[in-house]
Amino acid sequence: MTLVTDNYMKIEAKGISKAFGSIQALSDVSITMEPDVIREQAGKGLPILFSSHQLELVDQVSTEVAIISLGKTIGMAVVGLTQIAIIIAAAYAAARGFGLMGDIFADVNLGSAIWLALGFFLVGYLSYATLYAAFAATVSRAEEVNAAVAPVMYVLLIPYLAVVIPVFSGIAPLRYVLDYVPLFSPIGATVHYFQGGLELWQALLSLAISLVALPIIMLLASRIYRRSVLVTGARLKILSVLRG
Repeated sequence: MTLVTDNYMKIEAKGISKAFGSIQALSDVSITMEPDVIREQAGKGLPILFSSHQLELVDQVSTEVAIISLGKTIGMAVVGLTQIAIIIAAAYAAARGFGLMGDIFADVNLGSAIWLALGFFLVGYLSYATLYAAFAATVSRAEEVNAAVAPVMYVLLIPYLAVVIPVFSGIAPLRYVLDYVPLFSPIGATVHYFQGGLELWQALLSLAISLVALPIIMLLASRIYRRSVLVTGARLKILSVLRG
């Protein structure tokens, strides 16, 4: 009985391996033929729209490439906004419960502060999300991504550390940088407005500067992304990619 069972298992395993081999062979044939078919149809003047996860194939036959990632970006933004809403609601409830509303928000219009925080979050999120995508696209291996996006992370950490560490908060020139320079102001201006260090018009001016800079940041990031995402091999240099 054992011998029969073992033989049956061997035959079954051999059959499965042959099936997978056939599937792999068909896949290889389709990959080989697909570029020729696409080029033939495109040569007739027909617009061809196709999707593939094989970037080498896309690079061979495509004249224009689009990568769909907007849904993930929007989803992460919704998650971030939800987290901020929960934190603000919890802080508000705690302040009211312990009678600290006057002490914490004495110099701040809470309504305008919340709207400003929302605006700065959206601007900062879009700026950093596009930059992270652009810098990550300059490498072709997953283990290199952390090193590639490190410059963006350092830029993000500068305003965070500057508003957290007291010795930096007292430096006037640094405060102007944190409050009005895009990529820094979403954190710096928000915190300083909540602390009463910025007037409403100053915070709105800072937000306006960031809004003007946002399309420029996204344009540069998209240029880096488009020129890098299909390139394999060594890590690309940002300035070289921008120069084209």
